[in-house]
Amino acid sequence: MTAWLNYYLHFEDECYSTLFGDGLQQDIAQNSISVEYANQPRNFQGYGTTQWVLLTWEGYDHPVLGGYNIYRRASDGVYSSKPYRQLALTGSFADPIGSRGATNGYKVCSYDKGGNQHQCSEEIIITAGESEPAFLPIIL
Repeated sequence: MTAWLNYYLHFEDECYSTLFGDGLQQDIAQNSISVEYANQPRNFQGYGTTQWVLLTWEGYDHPVLGGYNIYRRASDGVYSSKPYRQLALTGSFADPIGSRGATNGYKVCSYDKGGNQHQCSEEIIITAGESEPAFLPIIL
């Protein structure tokens, strides 16, 4: 039902309360209506070269998305509440490394055009300089 409404309302959700009734938020809180978002980045991958950690992912094609937040943590640390980097709608990021052998955790989260963060990818752990890509792109 919600997918149908999203299609016809062009993701303008301010009408949902009118369409579903005044008890929409209560229905959601009581699990009478399931709210499901599927806009997290998919196929999140990365590898560490001697100078960079290269991250790639597939974005979710949704008109409300504004971009992606990259989070990074040291192997023995925790993620900050603030993103390490904020990106526009893209599918890759190159993080310069401080030292070969440094291990970091990464995750990427989508955010909407209003700046509200949505779902995050699974975390990946990368050790810089430990792996090289099977091929390098040639730019002409």
